[in-house]
Amino acid sequence: MTLSRRLPVARLPAGAALWRVHSRAHSPLWFGPAAGEPPRSRFDAPAGEFRVCYFGESFEAAFVETMVRGRARLMVALAELRARSATPVPLRREIRVVRLHSDGLVRLSLPADTPHAESYAGCQRLAHALWSHPDEIDGIEYRSRWDDSLLCVTLFDRAAAALAEPSQALGLDSPSVVRPVLRHYGIGVD
Repeated sequence: MTLSRRLPVARLPAGAALWRVHSRAHSPLWFGPAAGEPPRSRFDAPAGEFRVCYFGESFEAAFVETMVRGRARLMVALAELRARSATPVPLRREIRVVRLHSDGLVRLSLPADTPHAESYAGCQRLAHALWSHPDEIDGIEYRSRWDDSLLCVTLFDRAAAALAEPSQALGLDSPSVVRPVLRHYGIGVD
């Protein structure tokens, strides 16, 4: 897949924070998949040409994408919450991301289900085409598959220097951190 048209770009300003929900055992700044590993996630490189890091533009987006996705029951185990942290990652510089939502879909001649396709192969080919584009964008902005009012960002590894070292991680087992989101979505803890 090759894209020759001008890309619809959103700019996220320096100082803004992107959110990661991640294992407490690992840094929030992890670009994957690991070398030699096959692509597993939606916008991973099809043949390992680049690495990506997935974020939410809000804590809620990161939480829903990581902790709620694909659950038949709206329950989260306390052990899962204890094993994870939520970390805001500040941007050192403005980043440019392709808007794979709203009018960006029209500008790219893509239907709205493209970023949420069941098969990841098409999304991975699209990510490669966007990464290869002469505009050298930093990543992709798209709507959460689990709450389409929220935005997510996938950053290519070439944007790693745009991410400041996070200063704080919030434990998901802290009621003040997670209770409002659980209540909002009607998610129980067992």
